[in-house]
Amino acid sequence: MRLCHRLSWYVHKKHHHTIKKVARVARRINQGDLSQVVPVESRDEIGEVAATINELTSNLQEVPTLTSSTCNVVLKKIRMLAEQTSNRQKLSQEEIQKIMDKINLLIVFVDSFKLLQTDIE
Repeated sequence: MRLCHRLSWYVHKKHHHTIKKVARVARRINQGDLSQVVPVESRDEIGEVAATINELTSNLQEVPTLTSSTCNVVLKKIRMLAEQTSNRQKLSQEEIQKIMDKINLLIVFVDSFKLLQTDIE
């Protein structure tokens, strides 16, 4: 019985410590520190959670790059659209204003991604 009790206590202590470590790292990641890595010390469910958190963190580290390249593509398209719009003299002033309003909305949209990117970094 004593052996069973000691074994139970050992398993509890080991998992409790590991879970606390995983939670501490997850909190740091949640605060924006994407350099954190959860040590994967086992192949059980806790180890699987740790590995999944590491994979999630790795994916989050790619977000600024993806956002930046998406913003660059959108800005290029906006500039091209603006140039095409200014070259078309047959458009009425009202049509031009509608297009410019849409372009301005796209610029605001792209700027919001740039703000998101700086928040993540």
